Amino acid sequence: MDTEGKELAYFFIDDNEDERSSKMLEDFSQEQNNVKLLASNQSDVYVCNGTTHYWNENLVWKVADFKNMIIEHAIKEQYDYLFLIDSDLLLYPQTINQLISANKDITSNIFWTKWQPDAEERPQVWLYDEYTQWEISRGQALTDFIRNDFSKFSNEIELRKMQWTETVKSNPEWILNLDADEVFENRFKEEVRQLISDQEVDVYCFRLYDFWNETHYREDEHWRAHQYYRPFLVRYREGFECKWNDRPQHCGRFAENVFELPHKLSDIRLKHLGWVKKEDRMAKFKRYRELDPDGTYGSTEQYQSFLDESPNLVRFEE
Repeated sequence: MDTEGKELAYFFIDDNEDERSSKMLEDFSQEQNNVKLLASNQSDVYVCNGTTHYWNENLVWKVADFKNMIIEHAIKEQYDYLFLIDSDLLLYPQTINQLISANKDITSNIFWTKWQPDAEERPQVWLYDEYTQWEISRGQALTDFIRNDFSKFSNEIELRKMQWTETVKSNPEWILNLDADEVFENRFKEEVRQLISDQEVDVYCFRLYDFWNETHYREDEHWRAHQYYRPFLVRYREGFECKWNDRPQHCGRFAENVFELPHKLSDIRLKHLGWVKKEDRMAKFKRYRELDPDGTYGSTEQYQSFLDESPNLVRFEE
């Protein structure tokens, strides 16, 4: 593997039954720097032969837990990239270089496999499998996934009402309303259970930081969202009558009377990554210029500031 100019760290989970394989991992960890080797200490039987592999539900979730553990380690150590690889794959020497050169947040190479010993090689790309690997008994299919036939960004209030209506059909206890380009800082996952266990609070408000690159958020006269608290986490109260702000743009995520419910401010911060890429900023500039040309629902000055070349940026410290 070509790793010139790159500093690599390794995380192996030893789930081998063959002691020789475990010995190879142990030797590698002694010869290389930055190697973390963890024994799984699990005794699940994984059956494979010259024809196929036999999975069951326990094995699937065991591997999922392994990968979650590796992902959490990579986040904690603040690595630039995470490359997940199974032990039964052979890699082209330039694989890592090729993946990095794609300049994408998430990317993958296609690898080739034979589903049966005498079959031709095919790309390892599938919705489930060539066969059913295990009984699907967890009920985790995305049955409530809603897909619109066309974008509703031109009338945001219709989209927000739809979100609420479809969500409450499942009779949820809490509703966390985040857009796809938003993520909480790491401590959210450690503290959220404590938040929702408070029976005296129905609404939590957070500050949203508009990131202009991977590490810095913007702060100036037009970009001060992080100085204000807005509702993102709401306990569902059956019978609560929503009163919406019927604006086609910038209407808010929840009904505007949500503060009739007992609410509280949280100092956990929310990162908005939708401005990080210049091409995304340009697309939003064109969209708002078309949807709100006179600044009826927003600020034309802020819209124009999307194009600023050297705005004031502040480093975000976790």
